[in-house]
Amino acid sequence: MLAEQNTAAKHERVKVLVKCQSCGQRFIMRGVPNKEGDIETGFKRCMCGNADVEITAVERSVPNRLGYRLKNNDDSEVI
Repeated sequence: MLAEQNTAAKHERVKVLVKCQSCGQRFIMRGVPNKEGDIETGFKRCMCGNADVEITAVERSVPNRLGYRLKNNDDSEVI
């Protein structure tokens, strides 16, 4: 039973806000924490073609309290 809870916690989705640094467009998505503690969203680029985005956890998301690091697709750290 404990192993099932740990597996479920590893695949817990986190709500994130993705904001384009170029046009200001915002997207609300879900991400999944990976083994390194980063959150993977699968977001590649904005509709304007820009890949430079800011990713932040939103609402009552637990990840920031647990120390997850948010990263862009180019592996640059956001927080």
